[in-house]
Amino acid sequence: MTGTPSILAIDGGTTTGWALWYPGLEKPRAGTIKMPDTQDMGIWGDAFVEWCVPFMELSGVNHVQIEAPIIALHRSEGGAVKANMNEVRKLLSIVSFAQYAAVLHGATHGLTPRGTASKHFGGKGNGPRRELKAACFVAAQHKGWKVTSQDVADALAVLDQYTWAHKVSVPWDNRPLPGPLFTAAAHGTRIDRDNKRAASALTNSALSFDRQTFRGEGK
Repeated sequence: MTGTPSILAIDGGTTTGWALWYPGLEKPRAGTIKMPDTQDMGIWGDAFVEWCVPFMELSGVNHVQIEAPIIALHRSEGGAVKANMNEVRKLLSIVSFAQYAAVLHGATHGLTPRGTASKHFGGKGNGPRRELKAACFVAAQHKGWKVTSQDVADALAVLDQYTWAHKVSVPWDNRPLPGPLFTAAAHGTRIDRDNKRAASALTNSALSFDRQTFRGEGK
């Protein structure tokens, strides 16, 4: 890849966040994809690829950067450490499907660990998942970006960290934060409230899926 890249960042999940930047944009565009409610990974992957490849073609994307997921572990009453295997399959499959979509489109692709993106963008790389997401949410707001959900904030974190690490010239300050812009105890309630409002607003504007239609709007 030569010249300034056009970048699509992906934060995978049941609601997948995405962030897009290409030369000429003053700030990133971002949104979400509501993935189909199914345990069939074939349907799941087909839906993602059907959205992603045309989106890359329309946007001129030549690099896809994907958040490497952290698998949540839970301790059972008997003391055994377990993971929700349905969640594991979905999180890992999004990475594979995003890489596959990039290859189909002829784009390069890479992975960013969740902690690396959170540390750079939100100033906090370790701790409870909720706190890391909240740190990225507040950091995106601080930049003056419209953030509709924590999934969007996480995708923006991946995008911002990639541009800094690869010395991509962007029209915003992409230097890493020395620390989080909030304390979880003081701001946790407000973050939750913001996300409830965002979720309500997304009902009519976020990407939706059915067997015939897979459409969306970016912010």
